[in-house]
Amino acid sequence: MEIRNVKKEDITEIRNIYSKSYIDEESGRPKDEDVDYFTKKVEDYVDQTKESLGSDYYYLVAENNTKVIGVIGTRKPHVRLLPLAKTDNSVELYSLFVLEKNLGVGKSLVNKIIEICRQKGYSEMMVLSANRWKESWPFYDKLGFERAGTITELSGRLSQVWTREL
Repeated sequence: MEIRNVKKEDITEIRNIYSKSYIDEESGRPKDEDVDYFTKKVEDYVDQTKESLGSDYYYLVAENNTKVIGVIGTRKPHVRLLPLAKTDNSVELYSLFVLEKNLGVGKSLVNKIIEICRQKGYSEMMVLSANRWKESWPFYDKLGFERAGTITELSGRLSQVWTREL
């Protein structure tokens, strides 16, 4: 498995990963608006758009035998997270999805992005995860992230926040 910076050619495979992850709970079908939104964020990063640069987006993929099997992204923390930050130089782990869980792909992606964020001078990583992703919460606990509290998202849903010093 290779972990590397995302490329334009990866967008279709990343979209596929998002399509398998952002599922409407009622219909069981992909939530196209979410898939489109998060795919666009990756495209903006690849294209180095003004918004992407201003929010310091950064994406990596995990690749196995030329197939993208995971994606991770970071950005400057959303303003809603800042009251739970422990330092004034935080980065948000914004997106982490893998095709298959429990194979070490997510852990490898997180470890690599932590290394890069340290090199970029960040002192803390924050994670926001909605209740709909609750099954992934122990993953962050095992990787040394500490639960910092909860926030109510704009949708009204409660979400868990973690922090980890880098």
